[in-house]
Formats: sequence, C-alpha cells, structure tokens
Amino acid sequence: MAELTIYDSTDFEEVDDIEDIKVFYRLLYQLNEATLLMSQASSMSDLYRTAIITATELLDIDRIGILLVDELHENMFGTWGTDEQGKLCNEYALKSPVDNTVRDIIRLIDNQGKVCIWENKPLYEFDSSCDSSKVVGFGWNGAIALWENSELIGWIACDNLLKQRPFKAYISHILRLFGSVISEYRLRFIAQEKIETLNRELQEKVQQLQATITTLEETKQQLNTAQSHSAMKDLVVGVAHEINTPLSTAIMANSTCPSLLKDLHIAIKDNNKPSMCKLLKSAQQTITILDNSLNTTASLITEFKRLSTIEVEAIPAKKVCLDEWLSNIIKTIYCYEPQLKALNITLKTPSPSPTIVVHSEVLEQIIKEMLVNAFLHTQTKQNICVTISIKITYKELQVFIEDNGSGIEKQLQEKIFNPFITTGRAIGRKGLGLNVVTNLVTFLLKGKLSYFDSSLGGAGFSIISPLHSPNKQSPDDQLESNSKTA
Repeated sequence: MAELTIYDSTDFEEVDDIEDIKVFYRLLYQLNEATLLMSQASSMSDLYRTAIITATELLDIDRIGILLVDELHENMFGTWGTDEQGKLCNEYALKSPVDNTVRDIIRLIDNQGKVCIWENKPLYEFDSSCDSSKVVGFGWNGAIALWENSELIGWIACDNLLKQRPFKAYISHILRLFGSVISEYRLRFIAQEKIETLNRELQEKVQQLQATITTLEETKQQLNTAQSHSAMKDLVVGVAHEINTPLSTAIMANSTCPSLLKDLHIAIKDNNKPSMCKLLKSAQQTITILDNSLNTTASLITEFKRLSTIEVEAIPAKKVCLDEWLSNIIKTIYCYEPQLKALNITLKTPSPSPTIVVHSEVLEQIIKEMLVNAFLHTQTKQNICVTISIKITYKELQVFIEDNGSGIEKQLQEKIFNPFITTGRAIGRKGLGLNVVTNLVTFLLKGKLSYFDSSLGGAGFSIISPLHSPNKQSPDDQLESNSKTA
C-alpha cells in the first residue's frame, strides 16, 4: 500500500551524508539555471514546455507533467509532460473529469507550500487516445500545487519510474521552489494578457475620441453661424470651457497610454508584482477617465450645438506684478465697458506688492464678468461700491469681490451659479454671467467659486484657486531669460 508523506516549508531534516549535501546544492544551482530558462518563455505553453525540459534535464526528475483544473475543480486538463520513456510530449488533448482520486490530491495540496509524496505507489501512463491509463511501474509519486494568487489552478505531478532513485527529504524543497517559479511566471503571462486586453480597449477609446474630435471640429464651424446677442454670447463662453475640459482630460489620459504600457512592460520583465498591480490599476483608471470624458463631451455637443460664435481656450499662466496687473485690468475694463465707470472700485492687495504666476487673461475675464454682474444687478446706478481684495497663501490665490448692492436672497444663493438663474430677470438679464464665471473658475483655474453676504451690505464672492509655482516659467519668461543669457 502506498505511503503518503506531506512536506511543508518548515520541514528540513539535517543531512549528514556528504554526497546528499553535494547533490542538494547541485540541484539548487541547476534550479537557478532552470529559472533563467523559464524566464525566456514566449507564452504560457512555452513556459510549461520549458519547465518539463528543465525538470528532466537539470533537476533529476524522471517523469513530470503539468495538469490544470477548471475554476470549479470539475475537470482537469493536460499541458506538457513526459511519456513512459521520459520523452517530452504534448498533452493538451488530455481532458478528463476530476474523480475521487484527483479530488484527494487537490484536498491534500490545498495549502501553499505543501509537497505530497507517495512511496510504493503504482505509476500510470495514459494511452495514445488519452481516454484511459495503465500501470507502468512502481515508485514514488509527487504532487506540488500551482497557484494563481490564492486559487489552486493545478499541480505538477512527477515520479521516479525510469531510474528508481529514492526520494530524499531535501528534494521536497527543490520541488516546492520549482512549483513556485512556475506559478510566478504564469502570473506574468496573465498580467501580459490583461495588458493586451487593456491596450485593445484603449485603442477603441482612442478611435472614439478621434471621432468625437472630428464632430467637435464640425460643430465649431456651425457655432460661427449662431446668434451673437449678449445672453447667448455669455452662455457659449461657459459651454466652450465645459467642452474643452472633458476633451482635454481625455487627450491627457490618452497621452499617458504609451508610457503606461512601457512601464508595464518593464515591470513585467522585472517581475515587479507591486508595480504591475499599481500600473494595471492606473490603466483601468485611464479607461474610466476616457469613457467618462467622451460621454460628457458627446452630451455637451448634443445639448449646445449651434449656440456659439465665441471660442475660448485655456491660456497658460504668466508672471505678473499684482498691483500693476490689477490696475491694468480696471483700465482695460473701463475702455471696453464704459458703463462700469459708474463703479467705485477699491483694490486691496498685500504690501509690498508681490509677483505671482497666474492665468492672468482668465482672471481678467472673471473680474470683468463679476463687475458687470454687480453693475447690472444693482437697482440704483449711483454710488455703487465694489471692493476687490487679494490674499495669497503658500498654495492658494484668494480673490474676494464685494459690493454694496441688494445682495442675493437666501433661496437663490445655492442656484445663482446655474445657467438662466438671475435676480435681475425683470430687467432682461439671463443670469449667465455667474455661470460663465463658475466654468472659468472650475475648469480653467481648477478652483472654487462661492457666495457670501458682504459686510458692505450686498453680495460677496470668493474665488479660491491653486497658486502656480514661481519656479515654472511661462513661455514669455523663458524667452526673456534666454535673451538675457545671450
């Protein structure tokens, strides 16, 4: 009757025989050589084939085969193995239901690190049809589990049919390491398959993105025929930014794909599992970003088609002297909006005036919209006072714009930034200015716009946005720097 011995990773009997010690260290050295050969496999099947060859040629194993089971452990499948003479053979045609004997094997090796050895056991060989097996001898038979993370997906079966070498305890460690190497390289190919799948999905998203860009180009031509009245003009400024934001996000996400795939290839080559997991997660997030951005862009195109004669694009940040910059903004606004000369504008800035890096043209448009809003929504056009206060922290630019008008009723404060919501509907305003400002602050400045009751008695608005690093030069600054150097 066959005798079963189960070895785990802690089992290691002291080896007194000098010859056994020599054999053990020789096998460890040759296991390293086998590992290098398996690392060069080009596919999962090639991995199994190389494993069988190295086991028989380098690890003193007479016969060996790699068997897989399905997820429910109802059927087992062959891959590569050896025949009765120990020659390499393709066993992918082998498929049979998992019987009680196989279930016993699975039950015994259901813990990672176990090596099961049966002594004095009948050794079998499948016939050419793979439908039945026959006893071809007696000896020891071993089983080492293959794992996919925490799931048992098969095992390595081996025996000593040909040379009848006795089993030594140290061989269990060689078999355990051998099985672990196969499992790890198998995970590498699984990761590669996932990468290829993600790449196909990314390519599909890129094609969708290209189609959307084409639609946007067509839409831009149609926008030029839209009406140019003031309310429609304000709306389209906001719409242009809303379209630009998901489109830019999609393009940016798409631009990361080549480097992401390159990093994944390196991580796989280095067998860096933590990096592989992290990069795969990043790839999944990229797909989500692409999908969300494309859906948002398509929705905006459908909703706002034929509404614009204005196109607004993101403008790079520039270095400005705060006091000089604000003064020029007010002068410019007075030139293009003479009615705003009725506003008594007070500027409050840090002293001494700092030099900062901001989206100057975007903030200029925001301040203009806020001043127009203050003027149009104040019932009396005389003695309108507006205070523009600037505060600068290490990370944020804070702009506070307050007036002494009638303020905004409580029930409208949460809705005032939405399109078509206004406190001045009776005088013909469509209430789009604040929605435009919201889009400019949110999508271009990546900041936040909020309302508060002003101490002046009217409405107050705060604009909080990230402050750009002074170390990042604008194109103009870089040109100036290069000129000075020359």
